[in-house]
Amino acid sequence: MQTTKPQPMPCPAYRFTFGPQVPLEDAHAVLFFAIDAMGLVFDPDQLGHGVRYRVDQSAGAIDIDGSTDAGPALVCAFKALLAWHFGDGVFTAEKLAAAAVAAQN
Repeated sequence: MQTTKPQPMPCPAYRFTFGPQVPLEDAHAVLFFAIDAMGLVFDPDQLGHGVRYRVDQSAGAIDIDGSTDAGPALVCAFKALLAWHFGDGVFTAEKLAAAAVAAQN
Protein backbone atom coordinates (compact mmCIF):
# COMPACT_ATOMS: atom_id res chain seq x y z
CA MET A 1 0.00 0.00 0.00
CA GLN A 2 1.12 3.47 -0.71
CA THR A 3 1.76 5.74 2.22
CA THR A 4 1.80 9.51 2.16
CA LYS A 5 3.84 12.09 3.99
CA PRO A 6 2.37 12.58 7.47
CA GLN A 7 0.22 15.67 7.71
CA PRO A 8 -0.66 17.53 10.91
CA MET A 9 -3.69 15.96 12.54
CA PRO A 10 -6.34 18.35 13.90
CA CYS A 11 -8.34 17.75 17.08
CA PRO A 12 -10.22 15.68 17.82
CA ALA A 13 -8.27 12.73 16.51
CA TYR A 14 -8.79 9.05 17.17
CA ARG A 15 -5.94 6.54 17.37
CA PHE A 16 -6.38 2.88 16.53
CA THR A 17 -3.55 0.60 17.65
CA PHE A 18 -3.31 -3.05 16.75
CA GLY A 19 -2.05 -6.22 18.37
CA PRO A 20 0.62 -8.34 16.70
CA GLN A 21 -1.99 -10.59 15.10
CA VAL A 22 -3.28 -7.67 12.97
CA PRO A 23 -0.89 -6.59 10.21
CA LEU A 24 -1.04 -2.81 9.79
CA GLU A 25 -1.47 -3.26 6.03
CA ASP A 26 -4.60 -5.34 6.65
CA ALA A 27 -6.02 -2.74 9.04
CA HIS A 28 -5.29 -0.07 6.41
CA ALA A 29 -7.24 -2.13 3.85
CA VAL A 30 -10.19 -2.31 6.27
CA LEU A 31 -10.01 1.48 6.60
CA PHE A 32 -10.34 1.80 2.81
CA PHE A 33 -13.39 -0.45 2.99
CA ALA A 34 -14.86 1.76 5.74
CA ILE A 35 -14.23 4.87 3.65
CA ASP A 36 -15.96 3.26 0.67
CA ALA A 37 -18.90 2.32 2.91
CA MET A 38 -19.14 5.92 4.06
CA GLY A 39 -19.97 6.81 0.46
CA LEU A 40 -23.41 5.32 1.18
CA VAL A 41 -23.98 7.92 3.90
CA PHE A 42 -22.13 11.01 2.69
CA ASP A 43 -22.05 12.77 -0.65
CA PRO A 44 -18.90 11.55 -2.46
CA ASP A 45 -17.60 15.12 -2.87
CA GLN A 46 -18.06 15.80 0.84
CA LEU A 47 -16.47 12.49 1.74
CA GLY A 48 -13.44 13.09 -0.46
CA HIS A 49 -12.68 16.32 1.35
CA GLY A 50 -13.91 15.22 4.75
CA VAL A 51 -11.75 12.19 5.47
CA ARG A 52 -8.23 12.53 6.77
CA TYR A 53 -6.10 9.87 8.35
CA ARG A 54 -2.48 8.90 8.77
CA VAL A 55 -0.75 5.59 9.18
CA ASP A 56 1.97 5.63 11.84
CA GLN A 57 4.14 2.65 10.92
CA SER A 58 6.48 3.07 13.90
CA ALA A 59 3.61 2.96 16.41
CA GLY A 60 1.56 0.37 14.54
CA ALA A 61 -1.35 2.78 14.55
CA ILE A 62 -3.84 4.58 12.35
CA ASP A 63 -5.06 8.06 13.32
CA ILE A 64 -8.37 9.41 12.00
CA ASP A 65 -9.30 13.10 11.92
CA GLY A 66 -12.51 13.51 13.88
CA SER A 67 -12.93 17.23 13.21
CA THR A 68 -14.75 16.85 9.88
CA ASP A 69 -18.41 16.01 9.25
CA ALA A 70 -17.49 12.50 8.12
CA GLY A 71 -14.76 11.86 10.72
CA PRO A 72 -16.83 10.64 13.69
CA ALA A 73 -18.97 8.42 11.46
CA LEU A 74 -15.82 6.95 9.89
CA VAL A 75 -14.45 6.17 13.35
CA CYS A 76 -17.64 4.23 14.18
CA ALA A 77 -17.63 2.38 10.85
CA PHE A 78 -13.94 1.53 11.16
CA LYS A 79 -14.42 0.18 14.70
CA ALA A 80 -17.31 -2.02 13.59
CA LEU A 81 -15.49 -3.37 10.55
CA LEU A 82 -12.31 -4.07 12.52
CA ALA A 83 -14.28 -6.02 15.13
CA TRP A 84 -16.13 -7.93 12.41
CA HIS A 85 -12.97 -8.72 10.45
CA PHE A 86 -10.44 -9.38 13.25
CA GLY A 87 -12.57 -9.93 16.35
CA ASP A 88 -12.73 -8.10 19.64
CA GLY A 89 -9.67 -7.44 21.76
CA VAL A 90 -7.08 -7.20 18.97
CA PHE A 91 -7.20 -3.41 18.63
CA THR A 92 -7.77 -0.38 20.79
CA ALA A 93 -9.40 2.91 19.85
CA GLU A 94 -8.94 6.08 21.81
CA LYS A 95 -9.76 9.74 21.43
CA LEU A 96 -6.49 11.62 21.65
CA ALA A 97 -6.17 14.60 23.94
CA ALA A 98 -5.24 17.89 22.29
CA ALA A 99 -1.74 17.75 23.84
CA ALA A 100 -1.13 14.28 22.38
CA VAL A 101 -2.21 15.41 18.91
CA ALA A 102 0.04 18.48 19.12
CA ALA A 103 3.00 16.36 20.19
CA GLN A 104 2.54 14.07 17.18
CA ASN A 105 2.33 16.95 14.72
